Amino acid sequence: CRNMVDVFYQIPYPEEKEFFEKCMEICRKEGIRVIIPLVTRELWNFAKNKKRFEENNIKVMVLEEEILSIANDKASLLKELKNKGMEVPFFIECKSYEEIENGLENSFFRNKPIVVKVSRGNGSRGIRIIDEKISEFDIFMKEKPNSLCCTKEHLLAMLKNHKLPRILLM
Repeated sequence: CRNMVDVFYQIPYPEEKEFFEKCMEICRKEGIRVIIPLVTRELWNFAKNKKRFEENNIKVMVLEEEILSIANDKASLLKELKNKGMEVPFFIECKSYEEIENGLENSFFRNKPIVVKVSRGNGSRGIRIIDEKISEFDIFMKEKPNSLCCTKEHLLAMLKNHKLPRILLM
């Protein structure tokens, strides 16, 4: 990608306090007038500082924080869509290990693969598909590693004794 741009900068991680100031410094130096953020982790920082950029005549193409908080949170988005009368897949929102363990026993999921997804995750992080019909041996022998599928036992063992964010079972 570096050969496709005029200049390249390394910036702090979006969670670091220097992120905004470094972005602003680059915009001023390079005469940037529009920012189109694409990285999920950066969206929050750009949304939070959108007015500060606009005060410097820099347009940031990002949703307002309130809308972003719904759009980038799978549980909030599914609930919002359902409240507006849209059809959404069956899901259970879990806030603890015990709720996940109980939710996995829901009769809706019997004999079906189950998607387990962190409500606020990005880039395929925090997702697994539980499929009791999988053969771990066949996956080992015939597929490239992807760590997407697992058994219920593996998932529960992985999550046990950890502080968990909201997680969806779908």
